[in-house]
Amino acid sequence: MKPVEIKPGIFWVGVNDQTTDLFEGLWPVRKEGVSYNSYLIVDKKKVVIDLIKPIKTEEYLIGLESMVSLKEIDYIVLNHLEPDHAGLLMTFSQLARQAKFICSAKAAEMIPKFLKVNNAGRFLVVKDGETIGLGEKSLQFFSTPFLHWPETMMTFEKAPGYFFPVMPLVALGQFMAEFLMMNLILSSFMKKKHLDIMLTLLLIIVSELSGQLRSWQPYP
Repeated sequence: MKPVEIKPGIFWVGVNDQTTDLFEGLWPVRKEGVSYNSYLIVDKKKVVIDLIKPIKTEEYLIGLESMVSLKEIDYIVLNHLEPDHAGLLMTFSQLARQAKFICSAKAAEMIPKFLKVNNAGRFLVVKDGETIGLGEKSLQFFSTPFLHWPETMMTFEKAPGYFFPVMPLVALGQFMAEFLMMNLILSSFMKKKHLDIMLTLLLIIVSELSGQLRSWQPYP
């Protein structure tokens, strides 16, 4: 699938998978398919947010390199470390040697235990609420441990405003306009600084889906 412009300078560069029978070996997805979502932000700094499962590497790289050279990427945001979100971490550590990996402190602690990434200086650890400027745009990061895995975080692009929630809004199926609509609604909340409302809404959604209340508290 070709890259899709979501907002000016923000592109979906993920891939759709119609070959996998069971998602994570459990859920049948042959009929609906599944998307591995990844995003590109083009500004003075070039940023990739989330990587994909390695089974679609060639298709993914073709789409991404149609937008930007891998040697021009400044940052790669690792919101979550499961293979369908960060499966190409080792590949990009070799193909985009200049890029720094932005992640949570827990992610930086976990990665060396699973992957042979020799240069620890390539990881830029961000704190809860921290912001990194890209030029006209900027990214703000929110720690959401155990909303899925202990290292999970979310990313918000502050202007024009777009929210990258990773797992809490996951749905099986291919990339669709309905997902973008939900994201735009949540991005509106974030841009207006209704962080407590937005994150409380996410907790309700997750609780309803899983049947379990989480102990994590909304960002103040």
